Amino acid sequence: MSTYGKIEILERCHTVDKHRIRPFSHAAHIHCRDYSHAIQRRIVDFGADGSFEAAANKMQEHYGITVPESSVRAITLKHASCMQNDAISALQNRQDCLGEATQFIGEIDGSMIPVVLFDEDAEGDKRKTHRAECRGNALFKNIAF
Repeated sequence: MSTYGKIEILERCHTVDKHRIRPFSHAAHIHCRDYSHAIQRRIVDFGADGSFEAAANKMQEHYGITVPESSVRAITLKHASCMQNDAISALQNRQDCLGEATQFIGEIDGSMIPVVLFDEDAEGDKRKTHRAECRGNALFKNIAF
């Protein structure tokens, strides 16, 4: 299935050692009864927004392609699993690279924030006793080597 709809391809197949070889399918990364990368991208986009049923309806509405809800679910969960595995491996690689620090470098980015203070001892309307001050706020970033 592609964004253009259903595509049929007549392909020459070869047999080597009782195994079928499909040169075009291998070169084009196309498999029988599979969805193209572009369609999978659209399915995942719709599937991540809401229900899998709504995603199937949106595929029919926008592209005129009927996709079963089970396929929307399978494709969306497959891509989510790949994204989760990538995130976990990136985190593990980062932790492996950092290890124990022999040197520590700190960086502070400061900014002044206006703060309104009131006189707590005053009686009556405290709005008349307010004063504005600027206080420093520091964002601290550290890097370990």
